[in-house]
Formats: sequence, C-alpha cells, structure tokens
Amino acid sequence: MAQVTSGTVYTNTLANTKFYLSWSRASYDVSLNESTINWTAGIIISNGQYWLSNAVKITSIYINGTKVSSGGTYSNIYGPTTGTALISGTTKIEHNDDGTKTFSASISGWLWETGSPSGSGTFELVPIPRYATSVQSLNSKTETTISMKWSSDNTIDYVWYSTDWGTTWKAVGSVNATSGSYTISTQSKDASKLTANTTYNVITRVRRKDSQLTTNSEKLSVTTYDYPHVTKVGTTDLTIG
Repeated sequence: MAQVTSGTVYTNTLANTKFYLSWSRASYDVSLNESTINWTAGIIISNGQYWLSNAVKITSIYINGTKVSSGGTYSNIYGPTTGTALISGTTKIEHNDDGTKTFSASISGWLWETGSPSGSGTFELVPIPRYATSVQSLNSKTETTISMKWSSDNTIDYVWYSTDWGTTWKAVGSVNATSGSYTISTQSKDASKLTANTTYNVITRVRRKDSQLTTNSEKLSVTTYDYPHVTKVGTTDLTIG
C-alpha cells in the first residue's frame, strides 16, 4: 500500500448518482504524534439526473473507526456534476508509536425511492518522524579522557553526553550526520576534569533532525587508565594502564 497524504472514497452508483468522501492531511504534530485531517463529502451525478426536495441524504461518515458526521438531508441537486460538496469537517488521527498509521474511511447515503449507496477504503498515511536510534561504543581512552563513537539510523543535528547515568548532560554540539565521535575530558555535572583509574557511566543523547526528538543510548561503564606505577620496589617492572 502506497503512503499518502490524501485520498477519496466513492460509493456504488445508483440512478446515475454516487457519493464521495475526500480527505487530506492538513498538518501533523510531532510531539502529540497525530495528524489533522480535513474531509469533504458530496455527490456526483451523471446523465442529467436530478434530485428534488429531501431526496438526498448522507447518513454517516466514519474516519479511523470514529463517526465524524451523521450527515444531513439535501434538496434540489441537478446533474450532471463532477462533484458537489455537501458537508465538510476536521478530525484528528493518532499514529502508532513508530509514526506509522493505516486507517479506514467510509461513507453511506440514501437516495429517494432508489437505495442506499455506500463505500469504504483503507489508506496508509505518510509516517510522522519519530525517534532516532542512538548507539555508542568506546573509541579510545587515556588516564584523563574518554573518546566515544556514536551512530544513528537517521540524520542527527545535536549530540550530548552524560558521565553519571543521565543525571546531568553536557553538549557535544551541532552535527549534521548519522555518525560521529567526541572526546570527554570533563564530567557532565560540572567542569571537573576526568581522573585516572576512575569509572564513568557514559550515555550519548542524539536529536533527530526532522522531528527534534531526542534518544539516549544504552549505558556504558568506562574506566580510565591508571597512571604508571611501580609494581616491585628496586626493579624496573611497571604497570601502565
């Protein structure tokens, strides 16, 4: 099924007449993860058919399983017409957690001494941008610095890091990429320098460029190297790192 931002449902044709329901996405809200849908319902008549007083009725309109209108009764509609709008409205559709959404739309009507045409369709909306992935790994380390690599499945425009399990954050800065690296020399909670032989609990936070939503990576404990020290007095045996 193709992803779309608009569509139309038609009923079956009776007495050269059918109803239609057209919809289009007016906007979407990233934070609420929902789309605003404008819809219009009307009638199409061919071959000079006409309907007089109280002869045409839209009985119900459903979008995404919700009855958005009970319709109304209409008079003095003459054909031919490629589409006469009779009623319109606006509704909101909540998307799935990943931003995708497939929904149904249907319309039912009534024609005097003729019958009750109806029709429905299913549509897949263009997804709303959601969260990017954030994957981090250790690139290198020294006694007082930690170098991290990060990557994501979408374009990122800003990166932060935390050295205390996400309690506080420090900005790495603006980027425009799906991967990169950065070096930590101070703790995220303040300006204190990293110290040797100390464990820091690192998280990388990324912000997806199109949705502006942030995602944290899994936590990673990194211990800086110890300074060189003597292992046996009177010898040259040293342990480095």
